[in-house]
Amino acid sequence: MKLNLTAVLRKDKVNSDNQHPLVIRVSYGGEKSRVGLGYSLEPEKWNSEDETPTKRCDEKVRREIVKKIEEEKVRIEKVFRDYYKKEGEYPTHPELLKLLKESKGRRNSKTTFNQQIIREYTDFIRERKLKIATYKAYRTTLVRLEEFLKEYKLGSYKELNDKFHNTFITKLEKENYRAGTVGKYTKNIKAFLNHLAKQGKINPAQYKDFRIQKSPQIKPTLSISDIWIMKYALGLEKNTKYSKLNITLKQEEKNILIVFLWLCMTGQSFLDYQSLKLSNITTTLLDKKGGQLIITYNRTKIDTTQNVVITLTPELLELLICYFQQFDFGKALLEKRKALLEKKVASVNKKLDNDEKNNIISTIFLSMISIKNEKIHKNIKKELPHYPYILPKYTIQYYNRTLKEVCEKIGLTHFVSSSVKFGGKEKETREDRLCDLITSHYGRAYFIQNCWKNGLGYEEIMKASGISSLSTILLYNQLSKETLVEKILKLPTFTPDKDFEDSIVFNINLNKENEKNNTPSRQSQIRKK
Repeated sequence: MKLNLTAVLRKDKVNSDNQHPLVIRVSYGGEKSRVGLGYSLEPEKWNSEDETPTKRCDEKVRREIVKKIEEEKVRIEKVFRDYYKKEGEYPTHPELLKLLKESKGRRNSKTTFNQQIIREYTDFIRERKLKIATYKAYRTTLVRLEEFLKEYKLGSYKELNDKFHNTFITKLEKENYRAGTVGKYTKNIKAFLNHLAKQGKINPAQYKDFRIQKSPQIKPTLSISDIWIMKYALGLEKNTKYSKLNITLKQEEKNILIVFLWLCMTGQSFLDYQSLKLSNITTTLLDKKGGQLIITYNRTKIDTTQNVVITLTPELLELLICYFQQFDFGKALLEKRKALLEKKVASVNKKLDNDEKNNIISTIFLSMISIKNEKIHKNIKKELPHYPYILPKYTIQYYNRTLKEVCEKIGLTHFVSSSVKFGGKEKETREDRLCDLITSHYGRAYFIQNCWKNGLGYEEIMKASGISSLSTILLYNQLSKETLVEKILKLPTFTPDKDFEDSIVFNINLNKENEKNNTPSRQSQIRKK
């Protein structure tokens, strides 16, 4: 007799997510039956000809399903062959189904302690009401724990101790996981052990020394030289000393640097810069001569509406021109700027100062954002891929990954020191390359520290960056010993004037005369009274 096994979707059943259960159809002896696989899929994600999920299905889930189908087919064929070897004849269809149920039950009954821990961890996740992001983090920890327990065998709950933890951490470090990622896995496992301790299965003293490893707490700050090199790579700075470097960047890499310099100069968070539109650019009248271009926007992350103002300084305007020059309307603006500068120079017959140059740049931008100028607006809308937003948008993961690559390319590979905290108590200092640590948030930190160093107060910095809490601002300004010593040395020294010196000399001479004449001092008169 021939045994046919086919993986199919049950179209007669559908769950609340519009998914159909996936089963193995057993055709044998003129009868058909089904064996469940524990998975459900949408019809468009299943290829009935190849008996595999389509590419629309998640790659990880797809591999799990393919593996499960192969394992189940092998199990059914093994039960079929074993019966024939033992009895000398083929089983009937009902007998085969009975044997399959028994073999499945026997397999589940002989579970090892490692499998028991995995099952308890899975139940622990399901019982907790977690948000989607937190649930995914716990599921990722489960995958790492399963991989680890394939090599590390547990015999009882008592073995969930420091040795288990240290071996788990060592394995992750060998696989080049970052300190913050290792800390998250440790934190999730510790939460699971706390759950077991509440059930009375383990003693909390077994794992009290688990150290939750975190990312660097004291992050290195960017220097003015680092920012200068980024500007040089974009062509905003010129120096013959560095002309031999031959830094050539693709346009996408230049855009990544432009966004980072924007964050350094405005102090915006990564979410806030993505919400800026051309319509947010306005002008405010500062004096009778003209106005100052500004950007007004509302923060996107906080619950309460907070209005923030960005002053479009000449550096920011040059940065925007650098970005727009890759488009035709940007090239036209550059030509217009050049013509205005030449015309102004010819009229006054002298070199222009910075204020006059900035006025010309501001005039060009006002003409660009003016709704009345329909011709320029049509070109911007047609050419700018992210219109009406000012700068390009990226996902935070892609941006940080590409930013590290670009910084390595332009030479920001020098080593900087940072400290790592373990469990909030112990600290360890380590050396890393700046390009390996840098993220988009370094721009916000640079802006706050730069404002603070140049004399701006905390209230002014909070207004400029949009941070509403003083405690948050203080996290960015962590004083080092060197900075503290420098500030104390710069404190003004006491220098008395001439009148003060004359009065001191007079008092000393008066005291000497009183002593000669035996005149009682003021202090002795007070004592007598």
